[in-house]
Amino acid sequence: MRSRIDVMRGYAEKTDCRRRMLLGYFGETRPAPCGTCDNCDAGTSRDDAGDVPEGVPAAQEAVRDPEFGDGVVMSVEPHRMTVLFTEHGYRTFALDAVRALDLVEPVEA
Repeated sequence: MRSRIDVMRGYAEKTDCRRRMLLGYFGETRPAPCGTCDNCDAGTSRDDAGDVPEGVPAAQEAVRDPEFGDGVVMSVEPHRMTVLFTEHGYRTFALDAVRALDLVEPVEA
């Protein structure tokens, strides 16, 4: 239950394009902001949301975590990323921890 609350909190606090976040939640990608949601209207959406920091898996990438198993990256934000794990639901990771501890590794296709 807590992971669902974290996802909703992330949606409410997001300053990037909300449509892009919703599409990502359902497995779709949208590289550019929609231009019509409240954040796009406010001018806070970024064109570069697809840019992922080095050492961090991108949205929609299959990953594996030693504790939670296999999952898919749902979103990557400046300081955190959210992953949907098959067995454990949504989990949010600090990007610094992902990089420093190799918490979430991409799964080779």
